[in-house]
Amino acid sequence: MAPGSISADEAIVAKRRKPDADELAVWQAENPLRRWREAQPPEGWTRSLLARQLDVSHTAVATWENGTRLPVVDAFAKIEKLTGISATQWMEWHTRKPLEARA
Repeated sequence: MAPGSISADEAIVAKRRKPDADELAVWQAENPLRRWREAQPPEGWTRSLLARQLDVSHTAVATWENGTRLPVVDAFAKIEKLTGISATQWMEWHTRKPLEARA
């Protein structure tokens, strides 16, 4: 081997593992807002109805439920008043997000 060159073993670069779809789906299913909404009667809370009650878009609710984004502070307050889900519960859930799925 020439001076200053590296071996094939040294040249291996760690690649980020893609998130396991099952692992991510399990984590998303544990979302406190999703669990609350799905526990309501069938004629109860759609994303759209929940969004209207919280004065946000239904896509905002979807991003919260799939873990893409967290609610902003004023939305946390409205969610807690409506559902009883605290910001602490949200953060406990969010910190369990699979590492590979974090952006």
